[in-house]
Amino acid sequence: MQLDKRIDESAIDWEARLLPKAVMDRAREVMASCHGDGMVVSWPVPTWKAYACDASEDDLLRYLDYEPRTMCPDDWFDSQDLVFTKNCFALPVRRCLARTPQRAVEPMSFPDSLFSQRALKDGAVRWDLHQCKSFACLNARLIGDCRLCFNMSIERNRWQRHFRGSLSIQEVVSMMKGSLRVGLDAGGGTGSFAAHMARYNVTLLTTAMNVETVSGRRQGLPYMETIALRGLIPLHAPHKQRLPLFDNTLDVVHCVNSIKYLPMHEFEELLFDWDRVLRVGGVLWFEMFYAPLDEMPVYVALINALGYKRLYYHVLPKPDVGEQLGAHMYLNCLLEKPLPAQEACPAGWTPQ
Repeated sequence: MQLDKRIDESAIDWEARLLPKAVMDRAREVMASCHGDGMVVSWPVPTWKAYACDASEDDLLRYLDYEPRTMCPDDWFDSQDLVFTKNCFALPVRRCLARTPQRAVEPMSFPDSLFSQRALKDGAVRWDLHQCKSFACLNARLIGDCRLCFNMSIERNRWQRHFRGSLSIQEVVSMMKGSLRVGLDAGGGTGSFAAHMARYNVTLLTTAMNVETVSGRRQGLPYMETIALRGLIPLHAPHKQRLPLFDNTLDVVHCVNSIKYLPMHEFEELLFDWDRVLRVGGVLWFEMFYAPLDEMPVYVALINALGYKRLYYHVLPKPDVGEQLGAHMYLNCLLEKPLPAQEACPAGWTPQ
């Protein structure tokens, strides 16, 4: 089945105030280059994803080339590449012993571990394929997306107040009508959002990958180990992967700016997977999502197509040093999944 979607531009209520006509024309060109007609979007069913492992047969065979009941090959980075780059999500189980750090390290007890720098113990990480060899090194680096996110003295102060249009946790809790118990932080780095939510007795899964691209080169970063050392639940999954969660089960899905590199068609697929796992009355929380000025209307139109109720919505220029103000835009919003879900599809959706 293929769905044709007519984008309701009237729902983009900020563009007339912030975006000149030339920018909107460019946005339509972007939409047209991705989808054909700028106002009618036809999405082909991405069947290639179901056969992504077949397309990486040589890499998969290399992954399965091991001696059973012995130590697993030291191919941690290659196996991540299969998942992260080549979309081979369901890697086969191997009958070999996982490699471990050189010595056993006892984790700090919960909840003291949430924001204690002492909880991040170097001995709990295999540093072989990481550029840094300690958490102190990670805190000293100032490159990549996760700058200083291993520094707990900084992370403990996040989400405590309204900042640049971004909501505090207390504001979100007060806006929600129903209970807030379980959720997902998509691309949550070192797990700090889940750590703050734990203080409100909310259990969050945090998705991340132990890899980051810096200046065109991939390097390892111990996100998974850090999340676990803090007493939280790491979920090793890229944004492209269908979440291993059942339908209509989560109260909140939160995402900071980790999805900014996704192509638009994958961004929409991600939106609908989040919709699948969110319960009716649950909230989708975008925080500091940014995109180029001419592309933001397209992303907003895709988000609006979900038909969610706006509890909070704020768009502002991204104030980057060395960059023309307004070249990129920030989007902060809190959206509630409507009830009943069966009547939530916006006008213009026609199943064929």
